[in-house]
Amino acid sequence: MNSFRRLVLTFMSCCVLLGGCGRTEQSDNSMPDGIVNVQPSETYDLNEDDYEEEEDEPVQTTTSFVYEYEETTTVPRARGYVADGNRRRPETTTRVRDDNSITPRTTASKPRKIVTRATAPRPKVVTSIVTVTKIVTAPATSEVTVTADTDVSSQTGTGQTGTGKVTTTKSKTTTTVTTTFKGKSPKKIVSEMTLKQKVCQMFIVTPEQLSGGSKVTEANTSIKKKLASYPVAGVLLSEDNLRSETQLSALMTNMQYYIGKNSDVKLFFAVCEQGGDNSPVAEKLDIKKLSEQEEYGLENKPDELEKAGKEVGKELAKLGFHINFAPSASTDKNGYSSDAEIAAELVKAMVKGLDSGGVAPAVSAFPGSEDFDTRFKLKAFNYLPFRKAIENGAQFVQMSDKNFKAFDDELPAVFSSTAYKSLRVDLDFDGIAVTCRLDKSSITKKYDPDEAAVLAVKAGADILLAPKDLDEAVDAICKAVEDGEIEESKIDEIVEKIIIRKKLMELC
Repeated sequence: MNSFRRLVLTFMSCCVLLGGCGRTEQSDNSMPDGIVNVQPSETYDLNEDDYEEEEDEPVQTTTSFVYEYEETTTVPRARGYVADGNRRRPETTTRVRDDNSITPRTTASKPRKIVTRATAPRPKVVTSIVTVTKIVTAPATSEVTVTADTDVSSQTGTGQTGTGKVTTTKSKTTTTVTTTFKGKSPKKIVSEMTLKQKVCQMFIVTPEQLSGGSKVTEANTSIKKKLASYPVAGVLLSEDNLRSETQLSALMTNMQYYIGKNSDVKLFFAVCEQGGDNSPVAEKLDIKKLSEQEEYGLENKPDELEKAGKEVGKELAKLGFHINFAPSASTDKNGYSSDAEIAAELVKAMVKGLDSGGVAPAVSAFPGSEDFDTRFKLKAFNYLPFRKAIENGAQFVQMSDKNFKAFDDELPAVFSSTAYKSLRVDLDFDGIAVTCRLDKSSITKKYDPDEAAVLAVKAGADILLAPKDLDEAVDAICKAVEDGEIEESKIDEIVEKIIIRKKLMELC
């Protein structure tokens, strides 16, 4: 028993000694010996009903932005590049928390600089806006008695005297047209030309007039040199210049190449494909041949004629032609009919057909075939086919080499300022007026090349066709401008009109 009691007392003494070994200075009397009470950095009452979170001291922050400033210098298509520089950014301040204290820390944005460098400007584009306003009043009807080569009532061509009823409609048309272009504007192109270059842009000539030879079928050295000295507006081709599609393509391509070496303005290529015996392209190449205009007049089927015109237009355009001197708007044997109304509808059909096919029609030959002693009669009988052509998009009108008593100036229409004024005013034509061929015997018998050229420009012509001597004609116009006989501003206006047409045909 004593031994057992001694053993128990020894065990208890050991336990007391072991428990005292874990006590430290941080020991809490409320805690068992050996357990350390570690105070938390933040205290919370764990009773859910009375729970409150101690609010942290508010931290003020400033958002940091990096600003990049672009120079205000205006430059075309400026590009920005970042480079080191001395300009400093606005400093930003951020306050960060370090335990229970707020320590300010200041940072500065890295110095940066925007450097601009200009590249080539984009081509200017002129916006296209077309506004047409037309006010038509009630038609006025009047009786007129005339003596003419044509019967007024029946249009049979018997030369009788008759009484006709002429209906005229007064109208006021206001048209504002601004055309869309890429690259240099027409005015800019003209401003960069010399006087001689501008005058040359008023001529369409034949390959023979460029080379000095006959039946030209290739662009030889003579043509190359001539185009370098006289960069004309275009070239009129005939049956003598055609052998095959391959040959024609080479001729056109080489001439465009020659003109392009000294000018950004390419050539018009023109032809006179009216039909019947006057079908140079159809005679030499495999394209649709139109019948004589008079045959279409007898059939009087405008819809079919428009389809034929469109087919021919497409084939001419495919070959590289831009202008076709057709149709004839006369009311004689060269036109569709002696009946002005029938002729007008067929001229309208052909103009629409060629234009939709891709070739510009050049209607001939103003003011028609019949002569009258007053302009009133001339307009009543001759103008309707031309009016229909112009209303339906004809941008080229060719002038006649005949004299007309109605103009009271004893000059061929091609040299008559009254004739050009009538075309512009009476028919509201704002397109390109082209002379007849100036190498025709009816012109060359009475007028020298230099005289004919100056007369045509002073009268109102825009393009001079096939002068007998290109050098003399160009030099005479240049001299007339230098002497003050012709205003250079007039030349500028004419050439700008031609350049606009070439822009629309993508020739510059």
